[in-house]
Amino acid sequence: MRSCAWGHWAFTLACAVFFTLVVGCDGAATTRYVPLAQLAARMASVQCKVRTQCTGRPLEVTDQDCLSQTTARLQSTLVGEIADAVVRNTALYDERKAADCIDELNNAACARFETLLPPSCLAAVGGRGTTGTPCVSEFDCSAAHFCSVGDKCPGACQPRGQDGTAACSDDRACAEGLRCPDIGGTCAVPLAPGARCELFAKPCAFGFSCFAPTIVDPGTCEPVVSNWSRRMGQTCVVLAGLFCAPDLSCPFFAIQEDELPLCQTKSLSGGACVVSVPDPCPATEFCQGSILEGTGTCTPRVARAAPCLSSRECSFGDVCDGGLCGPRQALGAVCMSEAGCWSRSCVDGVCVNPNLCR
Repeated sequence: MRSCAWGHWAFTLACAVFFTLVVGCDGAATTRYVPLAQLAARMASVQCKVRTQCTGRPLEVTDQDCLSQTTARLQSTLVGEIADAVVRNTALYDERKAADCIDELNNAACARFETLLPPSCLAAVGGRGTTGTPCVSEFDCSAAHFCSVGDKCPGACQPRGQDGTAACSDDRACAEGLRCPDIGGTCAVPLAPGARCELFAKPCAFGFSCFAPTIVDPGTCEPVVSNWSRRMGQTCVVLAGLFCAPDLSCPFFAIQEDELPLCQTKSLSGGACVVSVPDPCPATEFCQGSILEGTGTCTPRVARAAPCLSSRECSFGDVCDGGLCGPRQALGAVCMSEAGCWSRSCVDGVCVNPNLCR
C-alpha cells in the first residue's frame, strides 16, 4: 500500500510539474522548449510583433505576409547558419535555452531588433570553438568568441573585443554591451540616449541611432522609430535611413537640385507619382518612372512569370529575377541574381547563406 501511495503521489507531482512547465501557473499555454525546426518561426513572430514599435512600419511587407516572409528569410540566413553548425557538429543546440532566447528577444524589443543576438541566444547554440579553432560560421565559436575571416576560408575563432582598442567590422566582434561603428573601427561603449553623435562614428546604444539632418551634420542618439516618423513636408533621406511616417512616402531624390527629399502623400490610382520608398501608388500598382528623374505614373503591377526590369514592377512578395517576376527561393534553389533568394545571396546560380565563408 505504501508503495502504491508513493507511486500515486509521485505521478501526481510529475503531472503538476509538467502542467506548470507546459501550461503555466496562470493556465496560459507556454512553450519552454523551442525545437530547431521551429526557431525561425518563433523568432519571426517576435520580429513581426515589435516591428511597428521599432520601425514605424514595414517596407513593402504587409502585416499578413510578415510572419511567412520573415520566417523564410531567417531560415536562409541566421537560423540556416545555426542549423549548418549543428549538422557539422561544431555547435550544440539547446531547446530549453532557446526558449529563454525567445523570451529575451521579446522583452528587449527595439534594443535587439534585427541586431546582435543577446547572450541567452548565443548560449542556446553552444558553439564549440575557442581561440584559434577553424570556423566558417559565427556559431562554430563559443559565445565569448566570434569567427574572424580574412582573405581565406576557413577563418578562426577569436575573443570578442573587450575594450576601445579592439578592431571590429560589426557588432559581432565586440563583447556584450559594446558596439562597432557602422563602417567598422574599434569596439566602444555605446553613446547614451540623447547624446551628441556623428553618423558612422561612435555608435548609439542598442535601439537608438544617430539622427542628423544630413550625413555630414552632427546629431543626437534617438529611438530607432524616430527614423521612421518624418512628417508631411519634412526632410527624409532613404540612403541615410530616414523614412516617413505611415501613409507617406520618401522620394529617392529631390526633384530640385541641391535640395533634400521631402515626405509626400500617396498617389492615386493611375495618377502622377514620384519614385519613392515605400512605393506611393496603391498596392496593386507601382510608380513606373526613372529613379533619377523622379516623376512617373502609377501603373498596374505585372503577374508572376511576366517579364520585368525591376522588382518594383512585381506583385507584393515577388521579385524580378532573371527578367521574370517570381517568388524568392530558399537555400539550394536555382537563382539568377541576389534578388531571387531569401538569403539575398546567389553564387554560381544557387541560393547560398551569405554568413558562411567559402
